[in-house]
Amino acid sequence: MRNLFATSLYRLSLPRSGPTDLAAQPADPWPGDTSVANDMFQGRYRFAGQEIHQSNQPPWTQAPPSAQWQLEASSFGWLRHFGAGGGAAARQGARELVRSWIVANEDFDPLTWAPEVMGRRLMAWTSHAAFLLEDADPPFRQVFLSALDRQARHLGRAWSMAPPGADRLAALAGLMLASATLDPTGRRANNLIHHVTAEVSAQVMADGGHVSRNPSELLETLRTLIWLNTGLEAAAVPVPTGVPEAIARMAPMLAFFRHGAGGFCLFNGSSE
Repeated sequence: MRNLFATSLYRLSLPRSGPTDLAAQPADPWPGDTSVANDMFQGRYRFAGQEIHQSNQPPWTQAPPSAQWQLEASSFGWLRHFGAGGGAAARQGARELVRSWIVANEDFDPLTWAPEVMGRRLMAWTSHAAFLLEDADPPFRQVFLSALDRQARHLGRAWSMAPPGADRLAALAGLMLASATLDPTGRRANNLIHHVTAEVSAQVMADGGHVSRNPSELLETLRTLIWLNTGLEAAAVPVPTGVPEAIARMAPMLAFFRHGAGGFCLFNGSSE
């Protein structure tokens, strides 16, 4: 299937033009850190424990130091750091990084277009879309909304190819937030409710633990569900049944996995 995604015929099946405006505005529940945005303004891009320095050019113009660096950078969680500071300079800096990434990654790539990476990217793009589009010039507006719609259409076909667990839920969460953002009728988001409900039921156990019994997987799943819940509420879109209840069960279990000094229990493949 991935070979098909890379063909010119498949590219023609994705829309080239997107909507002209947002149907809704999800929210990012996590606080940003303006010092991280300042570092990126100065050309220091640190992801997955590795840093590259690229003055006066976006980081996509050079080879990434590792696949993990590229995955984290292409997930765009760092947009919240620009949003935390606000202001015209922060918006312009964030827009240039987004625009240059879109140009560099316009076509299918097995890493940056992986459904779990795309899902996390769409969670970030939709939650910070209003920030990016405020006072934006028409060319950026068109490029951004077209890329958002194009990737959402692709993810609608590919989300089930994400690895089982937190990654698959992230793909679904990104698709649902993008659907809420792009479709004023609400149909696209409503069509995903039963998929989200089924994934939550399959992954979150009655005691609040994750089916993998991996504390890191529990943390990642909980973060995704909190973001999905917050984003849909802000967009005035119904939250899938079971999501708030799962969050309420998972939070105490996550606290249980913390040592007294605040560190994380390390077993079943988890990491600090």
